[in-house]
Amino acid sequence: RRNISLNRTGLAYEFDLIYKVSYEIKTAKGEVIEPQQQFKVNREQYNDQFLIIGRAEEELKMRQEMRQEIAETLVRRMAFLLKNKSGA
Repeated sequence: RRNISLNRTGLAYEFDLIYKVSYEIKTAKGEVIEPQQQFKVNREQYNDQFLIIGRAEEELKMRQEMRQEIAETLVRRMAFLLKNKSGA
């Protein structure tokens, strides 16, 4: 999480939420199909100073969605690479 902008009192007005994963894809025999890569997802969160109560829950939900997006992308990537490796 990093501040994107600050209001005039120095409080964060917007945050950049960052979720980064490093991965390497191997076969069951240990053969590397894809060398180590990084995948990153960013989201911006508006920090309304008047709606404090739901802010933590909103950030938690955004982070869960980011993890889900990365997981789905990696599964699709593995399926694609394994399909091409097997020649199907």
